[in-house]
Amino acid sequence: MKKFLVFLFLILVVIFLFSFKNLLEIYSLWGKDFAVLIVYNPNFLKEHSYIMNAYRSVLEEEGVIYKEVSIFNLITFDPKIVADFKKIIIFPNGLN
Repeated sequence: MKKFLVFLFLILVVIFLFSFKNLLEIYSLWGKDFAVLIVYNPNFLKEHSYIMNAYRSVLEEEGVIYKEVSIFNLITFDPKIVADFKKIIIFPNGLN
């Protein structure tokens, strides 16, 4: 019984940490220190990481402050609010 409770507790901690990571990413979207969002699908990022690297390189070279955000976190918001708050949203081909 004790092993089961420890196992259950560990599962709950893992779920909480995963959710907390997503909540931090979602909360960070509303920062005013950047105006550009690069939206990606984490499932495609592993095999097409060179696309994201190219966008990063160009934006950093031009001095643009940006934020990378998972499409799954972005869709939790009302599109009108996101469009009003962030004027530039980039959806790279091959990452969505």
